[in-house]
Order: sequence, then C-alpha cells, then structure tokens
Amino acid sequence: MKSAAVAVLAAVLAFAAPEAAVPAGKPEDLYPFRRRTEDSIVLTWEDAGKRCFHGLNIGALKKDAAAVLAPDFEQSYLSEQDGGIGIYTEKPDGAYYICAVFDEANRVILITYQKNQISGLENPQ
Repeated sequence: MKSAAVAVLAAVLAFAAPEAAVPAGKPEDLYPFRRRTEDSIVLTWEDAGKRCFHGLNIGALKKDAAAVLAPDFEQSYLSEQDGGIGIYTEKPDGAYYICAVFDEANRVILITYQKNQISGLENPQ
C-alpha cells in the first residue's frame, strides 16, 4: 500500500513541475539544423532536457543566456525586470535572431529562432 502511494505521488510531482520531468542525458542541439527549415524553431518546456538551441536550454538562467549564445549571437535587448524577454541577433549580419522568454524566476521558458523581419533589430556594423 505504501509503495503504491509513493508511486502515485512521484507521478503527480512529475506532471506538476516541469523540471522534475526532464530526462537525463545531453540534449540535442538544433543549431546545426537552423537553416534547413523556413519556419521558425520553437522550444518550450516540452523540449526541456531533450533539445536546446546553440547550447541554450529551457530552464537556463537569464544572466547566463548571452554568454551561452556568444560568440555567434549578440544581445540586442534584455528586459531589466524579472521575467520578460531577451533578443539576441545572429552575427555577422543579424539576418536571424533568438527571442528567449523568461519566467518570474528568470529561467528560460521559451526559445524561438527566426528570420529577422522586424525593423530595428539590425546588427550595427
């Protein structure tokens, strides 16, 4: 009876906290496949532990994002308040960018990689 209750509790915790459901092992980095699709690449909590982009993982800390993405990306914008977003343009021409969305604990909860079609995100030379 006790082991059944423990198993049920473990199952509930795995669904309640995204971090608890992250499998062990090295995540697949989608950066090498970035230009093989015309669509944007989107990573969410469902990808945590399974996939990353240029080494940036779901759950990574906001303060570490720019360092992880360097030297291929340059930080263009980072919201100062807790949570918010960070935008990182791909070098050398800023033709593509990453938008990372952070939760209130400043962990990455969403990563998108897409073509820069937004005015004002050009990478200054």
